[in-house]
Formats: sequence, C-alpha cells, structure tokens
Amino acid sequence: MTHGLSIIIEEKRLENLVRGLEEKLRSFNKELVFKHLGDIDLQGEKHLIESTRKTSSGDSLKYKSILLVVESPTKAKTIARFFGKPTARRIRDISVYTIPAKIDQEVIEFNIVATRGHIYDLTIDEKTGLYGVILGDTLVKPVYTTIRKCRICGTQFTDYDKCPRCNSPAYSDSKYVIDVLRKLASEVDEVYIATDPDMEGEKIAYDVYTSIKEVNTNIWRIELHEITLNELLKALGNKRWIDLNLVEAEMYRRILDRLVGFALSQKLQIVYSRRNLGAGRVQTPVLGLIIERYREHLANKCKRVVFKFKEPVDLSFTIYIDRKQEELLEKIKSATSLTLVKKAEEVVEVQPKPPLTTDELLVEASKIGLPVDVAMKTAQELFEAGLITYHRTDSTYISSVGLSIAREYLSKKNLLEYSRFSHWGQPGTHEAIRPVYPLDADELLQAIDEGLIPVVIPLTGLHLKLYSVIFKRFIASQMKPFKAVKARFTVKLGDLELGELEVLLDVLDDGFNKIQQVRLYRDLKGRNVIEVSIEKVEVSDSSRIALYTSGDVVLLMKKLGIGRPSTYAKIIASLRRHGYIIESKERKKLVPTKRGVEVYEYLKKYYPEFISVELTRRMEEVIDGISRGEIQGLLAVRGIVASLVTRGLVEAALVPPLYLNNYIGLRPPLDNLAAN
Repeated sequence: MTHGLSIIIEEKRLENLVRGLEEKLRSFNKELVFKHLGDIDLQGEKHLIESTRKTSSGDSLKYKSILLVVESPTKAKTIARFFGKPTARRIRDISVYTIPAKIDQEVIEFNIVATRGHIYDLTIDEKTGLYGVILGDTLVKPVYTTIRKCRICGTQFTDYDKCPRCNSPAYSDSKYVIDVLRKLASEVDEVYIATDPDMEGEKIAYDVYTSIKEVNTNIWRIELHEITLNELLKALGNKRWIDLNLVEAEMYRRILDRLVGFALSQKLQIVYSRRNLGAGRVQTPVLGLIIERYREHLANKCKRVVFKFKEPVDLSFTIYIDRKQEELLEKIKSATSLTLVKKAEEVVEVQPKPPLTTDELLVEASKIGLPVDVAMKTAQELFEAGLITYHRTDSTYISSVGLSIAREYLSKKNLLEYSRFSHWGQPGTHEAIRPVYPLDADELLQAIDEGLIPVVIPLTGLHLKLYSVIFKRFIASQMKPFKAVKARFTVKLGDLELGELEVLLDVLDDGFNKIQQVRLYRDLKGRNVIEVSIEKVEVSDSSRIALYTSGDVVLLMKKLGIGRPSTYAKIIASLRRHGYIIESKERKKLVPTKRGVEVYEYLKKYYPEFISVELTRRMEEVIDGISRGEIQGLLAVRGIVASLVTRGLVEAALVPPLYLNNYIGLRPPLDNLAAN
C-alpha cells in the first residue's frame, strides 16, 4: 500500500459530524486519530507519499481518478469486478462502484456509474415548437427534457406529473442521475463514457458530455464491444471524441419519428376517441406487411396433411391439398402405407452458416420459442454480464480474438482437424455476436459455479438456452463443411404422386456437423423403392402461405431496409403493446387484430405516403447518410413537415414559410433532397 494524505475542511457547526466520522473509523483501526493541519509536517508527508510511490526502477507511480459512465447497472457491476471486490456507495438511489487498479506505472481509481439508459428525450410540452421541435428557417432545434419512469408499471414519459398509463404519481426522474453525474465528474481527473457502441449509445454519450462539461473538461468516449478486462484496457488506450455525425443522425431519427408518429397518432386518437392508439414511421409499414401476409394466408386456405412413418424409417412428410378434394382426402385417411421411389442421389457439400447478426439471432430465437423482445432482453443481459459480444450488429466479421477462442475450444475437444478458421468479412464498427470465453453452455455453468467466472446476474435456463444458440453457431462457423449423400424421393400413394421428399442418407466427410448435429436417414441407403408404413395421418385446416413469425418479420425488415438492429424488437413489441397484433401461443405466429386492421386501413386510405415501405426505407438511408456526414438532416425534416402541412396533419401557422417552398404537393418528401 502507498502512503496517502486526506484533508478534511471542517466548519464549526459541523464539528460533531467530523468527531462522529473519527469514532466510526476508529472502530476499524484503533490507532487512527485525526490531527489538526497545523500539527502536521506537510513537506515530510509529501516526501513520504512520493517515496512509497516509487517503482522498482525508481520511477514515480502516477495517480489519477476516473469516472467511467455506462448505461446499465449490470454492466457497471461487471466492470467494477475486473480489479477485485469494489466498494459500493449510494448517491440518492444510484449505485456507484469504486475500486483502485494499477495499470502499467499508474494507479487508477475507477468510479463506475450507470445512466440507466437515455437521460434526455424530446419534450411533449404543447407550447414548445411542433411536437417538441422548434423549426427555424435555417435550423431544426429539438427541445429535450429529462425522462421520468413510473415505479409501478415501468412506463417512460416526459413532462407529465403522473404516469400516463397507470396514473401513479410515483416515478424516478433522470434529473437525479444528471445531478449524480455532475457531482462525480467534479471529483475526478478524467471522465470516460462507455455507453453502447452504436448510434443510440453515441447520443447518450453526448448527453452525458453536455451535462458534465461545466465541471470537468477531460471527457472522452470509449467503445466496449465486449465487457471484458482486455477490452476495457484496449478501449482506454483508444479514447476518442464523440462522433457528432452519429449524434446528429440519432437526433434526426428521433425528430422524424416524433413528427410522423405524433401527427398520425393524434389523428387516430381524434378519429377513434382512444388515447392508446398510435402510429409510427416504421411500425405502421411493418403492421401493413403483417396484414398483407395474413390476407394471403386466408386466400390460400387448404388442408394440411402430415404423414408420420415408423417402419422402416422414423420420419414425417407433409402435403397441402385443396379443401374441395374430398375424395383424395378420404383415400389418404384410409391409406396404410406409401411408397418412396428414389429419383436422384448425389454427394453434396454442406456449408456452415456465418456467425450470428442481430436479425439472425432473433430468427434462431423464434425457433426455440422466444419472442423477439424477450430474446433481445436476454441477449442484452448476456452482453452486460460479459459473456457475449455486442448483440446489436449487422456484421458477420470475427476478430482475431474470436478466432483464438474458437481454436482453444476446438483444440480441447479434439476437433481441430475439422476447423476452417475464417474472419467472415472485413473489420467494421462491430463484430458478429460471439461468446467471450471458449466455453459451451455446460462448461460456462460449471465455471460460474466454481467461481472461475464472476457473473453479477443469476443465469437462468433462458440465458443458457440463448447462449448455446450463439455458441454453437459461432463454433460451427469456424469449422469446415461436411460432405453427405443426399437423396430425393418421389412419394406415391398407389399410382398417385403426392410430392417429393429430400433427405440426407449419410455423412462421408465430417465437418461442422460435429457441433451442429444433422438428421440422417441411414435406413434408406441403397434402396430405390421403399414401402413405408403409416403410423398416423394428421389432417388440419391450414394454408399454403404461412403466417409470419416475429423472426420472419425481422428478416423482412432487414431485407427491405426499414429497420436496424437496435429497433427490430422494439417495433414488434410496440405493435403488440398497441393491440394491433397478437402472437399465437403454440406456433408463435403473428396475427393482426381487428383494431390493427382498422387503424392501418384508415391510414392507408387517407395518408398512404407516410406509411409506405419505400418512404420508410429512404428515410433510413437519409439517417445513415447523416451519420456519415453526407446529408443535411435539415432537408429531410423540411420535406416531412411540408407534407404534414399539405395533408392537413399540421397547421401551416406553426411552420416557417421556407419549409413549404418547393415542397408543396403529395410527392414523397425526400425526393427533393438531391435538388436541394
């Protein structure tokens, strides 16, 4: 331990408080005593401090205090444990973790605190601009205020004195978080903001900066793509300034969401006299896609027939037939066997899939019965606990660190001969989603139980199930393809061909199938005609067009370019919250409600230009352009505002005349960006 000096400045009226502190400290150390400053040799103390802070080579140890700001309390707790057991204190109801660490020739005192998400959002004060956005001839000025969160139902809101959902007057306010950030920032040498490495995280970092810049000028932005000690040390060595292009892009995204969403939502609430109705720049087009699919599903109603075989092979075969084919249906129901006639056989090479991106993660999660919002929440907790890399990504890239994790795991499992290491692309902003440790789900649980990996949250079966999906997909992506024999059979009922069946008969050369098991039908090898006995025939009402699952919708959003990794789950959750869609219990299919169809049809009839997929896609492109510094966001806002005025959703008196120039008409507003 190094020698130190602590000076307490005492006011006469607080003398008893200082004496109480002395007595409390003496309970831990009987030799401790407070001395008056005049009784201390300050030069001697200075010499003693410096002498105890020398390295073996004679150099002086440097000391500094750091405030590390993250978003999540879980992430704060995880980071705090990198250097040992931290000291925790409470300021108001906010936890602050403090722990010293020696890094190179420097002693750093870390103070780690969480913002608990965003600390500012647009105001809803009716007297402030247009839906909280002040429009000027040459500027767009969003007006932000602190965020309140209901302590009863968890709803977030601004400006209201009680929760707009449950009317509870009990809520927390981010202004207290800001007070704590200012207090802590004034006490340290430097501030490092380590909010999530995406557009939203950059905006939160900027908000933190604007809140504390008056009390500390040494403020830096760092990125943590995984919550590990090595990543933290690397990030501290790569500190940077806040990317204002990303901040501006997130602000314009929020402004566009607010202008379109509020204008359409208020119209719906007036027309239907219901306060809980809402519309959105992205969620309404997505609702339209779900409704369109539902209608296609109804238009293609049929009978679904599932044959289940046992002898000589355990498999099933599904066909769809028209409802009017009653004679065929009766023939099928009375059948006791079918004939499989081999049509073709070939050797195929089956390639592994790339590691998971956000959309693919949500698709895989939906296959194991996890709704997208639950999957994203679970992934967030795995990330904050330091078990996976950042989970909001559209990149398949794997770093050299990731490759070393795969190599270590495959080596200890004696599977290196099946490896084929690949970066899966070029470095970008993020990596793909991958594990942080070379441990599968069972090994991870054992390591946690043995105390080898400190995890600050209790891991549930849900966490382990999703972790296993991520881990197996990642390891499989670092293995070679496998070769297999694939056969295609014609399925016949007497002389009637019911369809084709494609199966793998055997594996000739192993690869990633050592990790991701595949179903093989070896009993069909070497046989050209096989009679299979029918154990059961299941007939049900169905459709040739399947309803979407939440995973299907996520893939569709990505394909159409109308969503991003940070919003996929929020959009679907918002549609469910408004009561526009429901999810079937067993098969997890999305079905539009009567309310959802009614609202969408109204908006489609009267305001189609604001809910089109094409407009939404181009607005996303504009936001991306702003993030790269290529497009002025002012032009996008002018276009939207002009169209809102033209369609009677906004009073022209609230808008400067310049906003209407060159924009009057019903053309999609962003068409004019290039010309301006």
